[in-house]
Amino acid sequence: MDLPWGRIRGARGLADLSSMGAANAGGNAISGAFWLYVATLLGPEKYGEVGYFISVASIAAVFCMFGSGHVLTVYAAKGQNQAWSAAVIGAGSSVVGAAALYLMFAEPSMTVYMAGYVVFILGGSALLGMKSYKKYSVMIALQKVCLVAFAIPLYYLMGYTGIVVGAGVSMLILTWPVIKLLSETERSFAGFRERFSFSAFSYARTVVMAVNGQIDKLVVASVLGFTELGGYHLGFQITGVLMIIPTIVFQYVLPQDASGNPNPTLKKATIAVAALMTVLGVTLAPVAVPAFFPEYGDSVLVVQIASLAIVIQTITTIRSSSFLAAENSKITLVSTLLSIATMLPMMYLLGSAYGLAGMAASIVAASLAAMSVFVIKNRFMEIDSK
Repeated sequence: MDLPWGRIRGARGLADLSSMGAANAGGNAISGAFWLYVATLLGPEKYGEVGYFISVASIAAVFCMFGSGHVLTVYAAKGQNQAWSAAVIGAGSSVVGAAALYLMFAEPSMTVYMAGYVVFILGGSALLGMKSYKKYSVMIALQKVCLVAFAIPLYYLMGYTGIVVGAGVSMLILTWPVIKLLSETERSFAGFRERFSFSAFSYARTVVMAVNGQIDKLVVASVLGFTELGGYHLGFQITGVLMIIPTIVFQYVLPQDASGNPNPTLKKATIAVAALMTVLGVTLAPVAVPAFFPEYGDSVLVVQIASLAIVIQTITTIRSSSFLAAENSKITLVSTLLSIATMLPMMYLLGSAYGLAGMAASIVAASLAAMSVFVIKNRFMEIDSK
């Protein structure tokens, strides 16, 4: 495909995207290397338990934040006072949620991680909404450095749960953007009530997205056990590294779309890069995984199968940005719900029959289901416009 690279180089905000890209690439390189090192340090079973704790805490955090992340980004980008109410509601309800999480699991590391995760989402969303891309980039890179600086010493002090605690503490460095937003934005819940419909659908979408992104680990643990979850978790950590560029683009284009500055050329280029990442994942996994992670032989097939979903998820993510920016959470909610409805039964059926390969194949099928919603919706929009 002949892409107009000259237009990409001259695209609006390329400097912002470059700074975000450099920080995210560097930060994700640090984070990716850290989690891969932790995999060799803990072994499959404990690595699976760490992934399980983080998944439960992440889901709990999202349930308590009432969709504050994307709402905060969109309204802060538009300079509207709903950003203040979104931050206050998200932070306040999360305090109650953290206490409930501790009472349910009696695992302090999960509570610490949940608190850090809430601060991280609110702080990052505030910076993106204010289009403070360079500050966002610096804070993200610094958080990754803190992850290594805190988690490794805490592992030797506390055992494997110290990894979870260190990860949670590292995310607290994004506290100051939340405080800055609360102090500089008009303090009112009126705007939140006026836009309650968008906020409610954003909350529902964020919750189902969290379930969509984390519940697979809970299913793998319940069906196959923590040791197999460790292999599954490692496989998707590797695939996550291959998704760095699409993730960076989504973080950039959401506030730009919300401000009426779409960039279709950049989006097309991102899809092309995602296709290249798929090829790399499929071809290199059989060589790289056994060489660096001899205890995780089952992860090879997980990486190969999961890599097939990279392009699919990239298209879905880019499409969802346009709809979110237009304050249309309904279509993205339907897409994610269909993904979950496809994933859960397939994971139990294919996972029980084919192990980790079946689990990974279920994720690919769920990604296709989610993308199909946007394809069908766009088709109907084209027909209506004629």
